[in-house]
Amino acid sequence: KKEEVNSFSHFSSVIMFSTANETPPRMLRGAPIKLLTLGDTGAGKSALLLQFTEQSFRDEFRTTVGMDFKTKRMMIDENPVKVQVWDTAGQERFRSITRNYYRGAQGIIFVYDITCENHNIRKWAADLEEHSKTKVQKILIANKVDLLSSKDLKTNVQKGKELAEELEIPLFATSAKTGEGVEEAFTALVRSICKTTRLYSSPSRVDVFKGTKNSRESRCCS
Repeated sequence: KKEEVNSFSHFSSVIMFSTANETPPRMLRGAPIKLLTLGDTGAGKSALLLQFTEQSFRDEFRTTVGMDFKTKRMMIDENPVKVQVWDTAGQERFRSITRNYYRGAQGIIFVYDITCENHNIRKWAADLEEHSKTKVQKILIANKVDLLSSKDLKTNVQKGKELAEELEIPLFATSAKTGEGVEEAFTALVRSICKTTRLYSSPSRVDVFKGTKNSRESRCCS
């Protein structure tokens, strides 16, 4: 099984952000970057969140009821960033609650089980489009790649790639169990947010408290 896990390492980021090598704008200190996971029940959203924030995995997870979140501090291009990831319930009966959290999110993580052909990612994407008027950075995560053989993985990743191209967002193949591709996916999304957000400071902004130009390099949210 270990060999199968290693065999899909080159699939971890099938489509990358086009701005991967650009220098991010300097961000103002303040509130954390807010990310939101969207996807069906059983896709592994909670497991991904636990793996990303604590580098751990549990075989048994209780179905998320309503909302939950975890916070993690990261370094993005030598800038400290505080990230708040909200784990949403996948059940239809909680959809109205989930929609309330669309507002204010700076990044969306669509998650689906790569072993399951019948997922609702298109519906989740359409729901976000309908109920959120703010343009946000998005990625697509094909989770549970550790459950597939190398042959099936290649086939299913190709299907995921086609879906990602349809939605015009990057695709990442991950395993919340082994950690494969998880850090890479979240880092790419946060980096993209840092590059595109308008909440950045000018190098010559005036510090109204000191009455002088602030020469300190501001950082991503601390």
